[in-house]
Amino acid sequence: MDTRKFKLSDQKKRSPQRRAARSWLIEHPELNPYKFTWDKFYRKITNRFRMLPDFLIIGGAKSGTTSLFAHLVEHPNIIPGSMKEVFFFQYLSNNKTSFYRSHFPIKRKNLITCEATSAYFVHPLIPARVHKLLPSVKLIVVLRNPIERAYSEFNYTVNLGEQITKNFEDVIKSELKRIEIENNNPELKIKNTNYHQFSFSHLRHGFYAQHLENWLKFFPKEQLLILNAKDLYNNLDNIVAETFDFLNLPKYQIESRIEKSKIDKIRPLGGHERNIYKNIDSKTRTLFNVQNYPEMKSETRKFLQDFFRPHNEKLFEMIGRRFDWNDEK
Repeated sequence: MDTRKFKLSDQKKRSPQRRAARSWLIEHPELNPYKFTWDKFYRKITNRFRMLPDFLIIGGAKSGTTSLFAHLVEHPNIIPGSMKEVFFFQYLSNNKTSFYRSHFPIKRKNLITCEATSAYFVHPLIPARVHKLLPSVKLIVVLRNPIERAYSEFNYTVNLGEQITKNFEDVIKSELKRIEIENNNPELKIKNTNYHQFSFSHLRHGFYAQHLENWLKFFPKEQLLILNAKDLYNNLDNIVAETFDFLNLPKYQIESRIEKSKIDKIRPLGGHERNIYKNIDSKTRTLFNVQNYPEMKSETRKFLQDFFRPHNEKLFEMIGRRFDWNDEK
């Protein structure tokens, strides 16, 4: 018997059913078996028994949120969710609370959970969404010198291949033109409920006072902890201790070094293993996701210092603290 002919014949008989199955799966993507895992299924059916976050690290992007998150979850009373960034509140209209709960641990006494989605801070609609679901949640914001943050984000997008030019000065000029157009023509501003974040908005992400105002409309200052990213480099122990105190957690000394075994084995996060120790020096505690890129031109830095100065001063007045951003060289 020709086995090859039998296989071809059998394949022809099955092909209409396969085509029908494929068509049905395309029309019902939520039931796509290729997305199915037993872990997700278990999380879904047990979502009602799961926690919601007690605190959120809401930003800012390229400011050390991954580093802070990684150190905070060392505390024995913090159990992180299935991933660092869930992005739920950016796409709230497309997802249900049960979906959000499925990302977090089963409720346990004296334990809290969290997520850290850095894009939340700049999204103008997210404060209201968070308040509706989590009115008592504590919010943590890590703010970096907006000049350094902008340049870091620019180089990050260059490395991703998203920039059409590798010239930072050209990118600045282009964004300044867009800012001017938007200021002179407010009717052109898009009001999109699924708004993600500004595209090529390296400068606008640094308008911290403007973004913070949106959050203070819904949350009292007592529920916000604002940290200076520079302190993550210079005063890590103090910053972590301050954060634990803000979260009403017992004092805990984080590890003085990240063990090599944890880099290789990867810390388990809520049932998933995620390499949050990627790119860390195993001999010293350093920041995660650190990039290497050319030094910024001195004239560009001077221009941006003048540009951001009024925005920084407004922020300092709002929070009652001063950072040395306007004086750095």
